[in-house]
Amino acid sequence: MATNIPVKTLLGYLPDSLIERLSVEHNVDKQVKKLEGKIVFKLLLYGVLSSSQLSLNVLISLFDKIGFRSLIGVDKDFTTKRNSLADRLISLN
Repeated sequence: MATNIPVKTLLGYLPDSLIERLSVEHNVDKQVKKLEGKIVFKLLLYGVLSSSQLSLNVLISLFDKIGFRSLIGVDKDFTTKRNSLADRLISLN
């Protein structure tokens, strides 16, 4: 029997310190000024858990929701463009 775990609960099991350490170890944020690896990771996790068909458009739509930004602790005025997210996804190894 499958159990639904809220995204907030799941993210609570992954502290920022762990995600940041992995980012440093894998050099994820090299030459990145704004859209850090931990934000992209949380967005991807949120997208996988909340959408049956994940796409760049879905990710941007999720990112633009105030609830998502609040969930991951990003300022409500923080924005990103579609091409910026696409470039980050391409550059992640």
